[in-house]
Amino acid sequence: MTSSTPSPAFSTAELRNGFEACTRNALKLLATAQKCVSPSESKLWQENHALGLSLAVLALEEIAKFCLIDATLFSFENDDVVKDVRRKHIQHKSKLEYLQIWPLILRHIVDHSGRAPEDKAHMLEFAASIARCKAITTKMEKWIPGPDFTLLDQWKQRGFYVGLVDDRFQTPSDAITRERAEEVVTFAHAVVGATALYGLHNIDGYLGWASGIRALLTPEAINQLRKVLRDARNETRES
Repeated sequence: MTSSTPSPAFSTAELRNGFEACTRNALKLLATAQKCVSPSESKLWQENHALGLSLAVLALEEIAKFCLIDATLFSFENDDVVKDVRRKHIQHKSKLEYLQIWPLILRHIVDHSGRAPEDKAHMLEFAASIARCKAITTKMEKWIPGPDFTLLDQWKQRGFYVGLVDDRFQTPSDAITRERAEEVVTFAHAVVGATALYGLHNIDGYLGWASGIRALLTPEAINQLRKVLRDARNETRES
């Protein structure tokens, strides 16, 4: 790149730090969430099943940040994508939207990780992992239509705070059933676990692939590619 060409928004080292930090923090949040719904824990933990749901949603938000970081892979400093990511990474509902494309991002990482094509066992395990996540979300559609993952933010709030419903105050454990809490924790376990195993585990190979492309790109080329993708998406919506 010439001296007049803007630098990438983040170095590959910083991108790796971000991917790892989000995954590690999600694992920590998930571990506490699981204690809140585990029958083997003390009564004190078992009484906090609603908190378990809230912590599980926070873990999912960290995985959504993982997806946001991936969005900056081919971005340059202060371009529109980076500005959008800086805004969304602190907005709970905006982050949760990214869970819709999480399977696609994880598949992209696996496909470009440098693994040998004959590593069929890894691919089959990955496909089974994504299928488990989809099976859980199918059940969740009973109370999260779509499923619209942004609605999880509302349930997270109910798990943290006492609410006012009509003329009475409602505790988190009254607002959220144990069954619902267990369902969200199970979903978070599937998503976070898959991200750690198939995302973070393959991240060095993926970033190595991306580095080769980043070295050849210019902002003009990136903008042209984004325009092509936007046009293709619009054509799909109109058809």
